[in-house]
Amino acid sequence: MWKSDELARTAAVSNGMVWFGLAVFFSGFAAEAAYGAFHGPWFQMVGWAIIALAALGCAVMGSSGRIGCERR
Repeated sequence: MWKSDELARTAAVSNGMVWFGLAVFFSGFAAEAAYGAFHGPWFQMVGWAIIALAALGCAVMGSSGRIGCERR
């Protein structure tokens, strides 16, 4: 039977992988829309900034979950 520490570490790593995948997805989406955002009306720039902040937030959430599961 698995120890609870090993299961918790596996769950934390899986959670970090999901958040990292979302961050990559949002970053790719923001990169694709970057040209139109910088060459269009101001509200397109605001939308692009929101997508970029969502990507950054997903990356932070994924890394913060991984930081707490290091062995002491």
